[in-house]
Amino acid sequence: MPNSLTWCDLPEDVSQWPGLPLSLSGDEVMPLDYHAGRSGWLLYGRGLNKRRLTEWQRELGAALVIVASWAVDDYQVMRLAGSLTLRATRLAHEAGFDVAPLGKIPHLRTPGLLVMDMDS
Repeated sequence: MPNSLTWCDLPEDVSQWPGLPLSLSGDEVMPLDYHAGRSGWLLYGRGLNKRRLTEWQRELGAALVIVASWAVDDYQVMRLAGSLTLRATRLAHEAGFDVAPLGKIPHLRTPGLLVMDMDS
């Protein structure tokens, strides 16, 4: 990975961005040494690319820490650090994206109840 990375260096397909995690603030890009653990949130949707992410971020008016990015079929998924705010949720929905907080992800080591629909 190069020592410096600019916005112009980033490909349009965000799942191919090098140097994740990174901080994105307008046209300023900074690779980070960051370990998110089980915190953060997801931003995902069809058509989530470099241009649309930049437009959404400018509307949001806040820097983003992008922890990871991947594609599932035609959905682009980005894991972001920090807390999911109501403003970020509203702006994401207006842009045609969905969001999901990650704080309460269940895991198999914790006792709990599993509900299954066997008719499907």
